[in-house]
Amino acid sequence: MLGRAEHDFYHLPCYLELSAAPGETPLAYLATAGEHRLLIPFLRRPLPAAICGDELLFDAASPYGYPGPIRTRGAPTEFVMEALAPFGPKLREGGLIAGFVRLHTLLNDPALFAGIGEIVNHGPSVFIDLTLSPEELWAQTRRGHKRDLAVLERRGYEITMDDWSRFDDFLTCYYDSMKRLGAGDFYFFSRDYFDRLRACLGDRIHLCLLHLDGEIACAGLVTEMDGLCQYHLSATADPHFQDHPSKLMLHHLRFWLKARGNRIYHVGGGVGALRDTLHLFKAGFSPLSADFHTWRVIPDRALYDRLVERWSAATGREPVESEHFFPQYRAPLEI
Repeated sequence: MLGRAEHDFYHLPCYLELSAAPGETPLAYLATAGEHRLLIPFLRRPLPAAICGDELLFDAASPYGYPGPIRTRGAPTEFVMEALAPFGPKLREGGLIAGFVRLHTLLNDPALFAGIGEIVNHGPSVFIDLTLSPEELWAQTRRGHKRDLAVLERRGYEITMDDWSRFDDFLTCYYDSMKRLGAGDFYFFSRDYFDRLRACLGDRIHLCLLHLDGEIACAGLVTEMDGLCQYHLSATADPHFQDHPSKLMLHHLRFWLKARGNRIYHVGGGVGALRDTLHLFKAGFSPLSADFHTWRVIPDRALYDRLVERWSAATGREPVESEHFFPQYRAPLEI
């Protein structure tokens, strides 16, 4: 299937396997019609005992990232819409009471999901067209970014690619950044996670290190898949935070990835896809963006509502709006 479809690394079986928490099962929904195929990878997750009691219940959710539905090349729009329609009923047949799917910002058209579940638009996500000439890429760079890049270069910041002998430096930088930003536990990926991610992607994942006088200032992981690149994870060391050296790293990567023959470099948006300072920073490298959407499907409304009522009883609170947290019964039990 992957050999016949435009896809990203989020769709690889090995990525789904390493994303599965204890008790979660990697699965996929496959729809076929003649030579056409549509695939939706997801994780089957057991519901918390505090909500489902003695019942053994499951729901479905995409792994972290953008692993929305993919289709074989040449599959028409009509097939896609017909293939998406039975997703909810098939979840119910499999004993799953809800589905949460993160759509791919560049591979999925949210209009195709109209009338099937609920689509939520979270905000813009920036990408760079690597088919443009170097001159055009530079022309798209915001004037303030150009000035800051010149300052960083004068200070002597240097960049190396794929020096995996310094991966521990990346980890130290990454964990320090997560602490500084007050990130949730989810984002403190273990060393085992990173080792498995590298084993999964092989030469399709790259380590970028920006250093000053031998000291790591910032670092990032970038992926390549069929000409589509992702700015996966990045971090800035505390002593260099005020210099914003990640500007130079992102700037370098767009030209490095272009030279390797890639087509698109997706750098993402703000925190939670909001139009915040992070989004503004990324938009300084490209005027292009595509909105990030999630797709929510409830195949068993009666059971779903009953679980939300149990959540309300356990917390003493009104349910969280589904637009802000889905499934609603998975909202934190404690404030």
